[in-house]
Amino acid sequence: QNLKDALIITTGGAEMLPFLASYVVLPTSLTFFYLYSKMCANLPPTQVFYYAITPLVAFYAFFTTVLYPAHAALHPAGLSELATGIIPIGLMGAVRVVENWTFSAFFCVAELWGSVVIS
Repeated sequence: QNLKDALIITTGGAEMLPFLASYVVLPTSLTFFYLYSKMCANLPPTQVFYYAITPLVAFYAFFTTVLYPAHAALHPAGLSELATGIIPIGLMGAVRVVENWTFSAFFCVAELWGSVVIS
């Protein structure tokens, strides 16, 4: 919980949080739980658990080994500076979500992890 918040706030700013929650986490959660309900209807409970957890653990492994070490090369640096004159200041959080897309994906998966593991 604290890692995802600290990562987002220090890299892109707190203005990213509403855009992440509304336009990234919410649609991803709805999609995930739709698929989860389909799995519950068609698979035994142990398989549902492993099928639900495996993509999240795989993403954490991929983030740790590939995305985070290469984030400087993967992020479109300067996108927020480029968009400053074009996009209203209130939408700069959305630009920073795109600019820091690897950290945004980590935030989204971390939010899903809490919902999936607890349920």
